[in-house]
Amino acid sequence: MAGPASRKSSIILLLFIYLTALATAENVLHVSEEEFNSVTGENTMVLAACSEPSTAFIPEYERAAARLNVPFLNVNCSVETALCARHDVNAYPAIRLFRGPENYTRYRGPRTAEAITSYVLKSSLPPITLLDSRSSIQTFKRIDSKVFIAYLDPPSSSSSSSSSSSSSSTLAEIFTATAHTHHGSFIFGLTFDPSLAALDNLPVPSIACYDLLENDNEALAGPFTREQLEGFVTAMSRPVIGEMGRRNMNDYYYNLLQKGRGKGRSLLVYIFYPNPRSRVRLRRELVPLAKRFRDRVTFVSIDAGEYGYVAAGLVQDLQQGEEQVGSGQQAGLGLSFPAVIVHDVVKDEVFVYDQRKKEGIRAEGVERLLVDVLRGQAEPGVQVFGLDDDGDGDRDKEGDDGGKEEQGEAQKARKHDEL
Repeated sequence: MAGPASRKSSIILLLFIYLTALATAENVLHVSEEEFNSVTGENTMVLAACSEPSTAFIPEYERAAARLNVPFLNVNCSVETALCARHDVNAYPAIRLFRGPENYTRYRGPRTAEAITSYVLKSSLPPITLLDSRSSIQTFKRIDSKVFIAYLDPPSSSSSSSSSSSSSSTLAEIFTATAHTHHGSFIFGLTFDPSLAALDNLPVPSIACYDLLENDNEALAGPFTREQLEGFVTAMSRPVIGEMGRRNMNDYYYNLLQKGRGKGRSLLVYIFYPNPRSRVRLRRELVPLAKRFRDRVTFVSIDAGEYGYVAAGLVQDLQQGEEQVGSGQQAGLGLSFPAVIVHDVVKDEVFVYDQRKKEGIRAEGVERLLVDVLRGQAEPGVQVFGLDDDGDGDRDKEGDDGGKEEQGEAQKARKHDEL
């Protein structure tokens, strides 16, 4: 079969080189226009940032460059004004992926090392990568924050069942077409080795989505149609906990306002994180909770370093004179980063999770906060829902059922979410 079967597993070696590229003395080249033209002309793919010397994102850019064997350039637009104007740079930082001096695409994602690395990898790989060994598939699962792998029967002419071979070929064609449609958004792999599916106790055929960021893997088991596979990819593309940034911030507010009309409340949970490691830890801690409450509550993670002013705006009505918040700084009201803030978008009420307990942010405490807000038993302001040293909540339990009613409703949804 042409297409996916022709992809050689040596691509995994390429992936390994990308992920383990050794940091050089200078991972990002600061170039003039002449140097820019030379590098982009000599390499099949180059990433260039058009910025100013004071741009704060450069450390993240350098971290991404250290992970990849793709040339990373930085153009100082204060000096190279003609070069930046030629490539339609009117805001900083502007990131472009070049395939030649004049052929480029704009990068519009987050300015973080993880997001930039993911973007370059997606741009480097073919739509389908063939996986034929245990080592290759284990490496591939970790290549990006979210990957799709198809486990199919081998379409071999020696198969005892020609219908089985034909069916496998059809499923491979469906998977290949879907991968081409979503190439650039996700990474897709394909294996015809049933023993590799057995590593995850998956049937053949099946499609698995591996979510490295949220540690939450799901599968579409059995034969599938193009419509079913598209539906699965679409469903998996919606993270349990979204990432809020400038481009989608207003969309979150608008959609929640529309959703909350006539329902009384529409809750948005902000998870402010100070660094990528904190982001991963908090998302993994809170993903199970977000899945149970997804019909009633929207969870987002948000970079405290870049969007600390959002935290300040949320708490300013609770404490006048609040200064803008930066990563690791105090935001008043016992708030520091990481932090969790619940905003009722309809009623414009803010509930701040009190993380002064030594346990910090825990799913149990956040769940109790949400239960009380949804039941109308919480007042806006700091909510003392952290856990005591003995593991008990610090609310007065007299006359309180501990939110069992809400927890029971949330528990019912869990069966649908887990495979």
